[in-house]
Amino acid sequence: AVLDSTEFAEEVRADEGTARQIGVTGVPFFLIDDRFAIPGAQSAETMLLTLQQVQAKIDAELAEGQSCDIDGC
Repeated sequence: AVLDSTEFAEEVRADEGTARQIGVTGVPFFLIDDRFAIPGAQSAETMLLTLQQVQAKIDAELAEGQSCDIDGC
């Protein structure tokens, strides 16, 4: 039913605009914390390694005194 509606059309158009602005040219494309990108289909191992690197970066930022919330760091 949702696919046949325009209920989320505004949100979808906004996401498409953001994707164009940051140069997304294909799917899948994962954007984490609006700063870290994982383009294309990746193996589970690559996804895990990338997520671990992102967590380490965020942990380092927090150790430096930055604060994070739902909107980012």
